[in-house]
Amino acid sequence: MSTIEGVIWYERHRPHSIDEMTLPPQYRRNFSEYIKSGEVPHLLLFGPPGSGKTTMGFILMDSIPCVRLVLNA
Repeated sequence: MSTIEGVIWYERHRPHSIDEMTLPPQYRRNFSEYIKSGEVPHLLLFGPPGSGKTTMGFILMDSIPCVRLVLNA
C-alpha cells in the first residue's frame, strides 16, 4: 500500500474490481466484456463528481496489460 492510500480515506476504500462497483446492468455487462476480451476501446467517461469515473478507469487499466500515464488535474 502506498503512502497516499494509507492516508486518504477514499483511496483506502476505493473499489478494486468491477464486482465491487455499483453499476447499471448494461454498463456492468459492457465493462465485463471489455475486461474478458483484454481490449478496452477509447472511452469518454462523464458524470458528476463522485460517480466512479476515475475508479472505473483504474479498474479497467488494472484488468488488462497496458502502459498508462495517470494525471490528476
